[in-house]
Amino acid sequence: MKKISKYLSAIALSFLSLSVSSQIVTTNGKISTASIYSIETPSARGNVLYHSGDNLELAIQYLGSTDTKQLFADGSFQEQVGLKLRNLNECNLVYVMRRIRPNPSVSISVKSNPGLTNTCGDKGYTMIKSIPVTAPIIGSNFVLSASMDPTTNLTIVKLDNKILWAGGVPFAANGGGAGIRTDNAKINFTLR
Repeated sequence: MKKISKYLSAIALSFLSLSVSSQIVTTNGKISTASIYSIETPSARGNVLYHSGDNLELAIQYLGSTDTKQLFADGSFQEQVGLKLRNLNECNLVYVMRRIRPNPSVSISVKSNPGLTNTCGDKGYTMIKSIPVTAPIIGSNFVLSASMDPTTNLTIVKLDNKILWAGGVPFAANGGGAGIRTDNAKINFTLR
């Protein structure tokens, strides 16, 4: 009986380790898991499993620019890290991004392409708000969070627990989960 109990405990620990390290499903790039998540690829996207699409908080350690750079479809460059809310799919979601270079800010935008799921490219973006902030220095830590009221779309965006913006987000998809997005930024992060 003691051996069976030890065996079951080992299985439970393995399952717990598996579920903790698989909280994020990578949809683009590479998101490494250990005791914390890590991203070093020029482009990464991931979805958080079993999490409300109306809120997310990430504790982020900024490690600098990626070794290789990736331009956007229009040829522009952006180094950024942020949250995906109400993430129905890659074509319909809300972004809250900490833009690092070239114009340091926190931006809130909606990507809306009704009827499309993954063939929209860079179409359907509407900028809601951009708030200038200082770019993080390499090795620094910050917390980026956002929450949306499920009935009114009132959105509250915080940086280091200070409210940066509160307002309505029109055209926001209903339903969907939460996730993370990076472009050209190396980070370590934890979900909160």
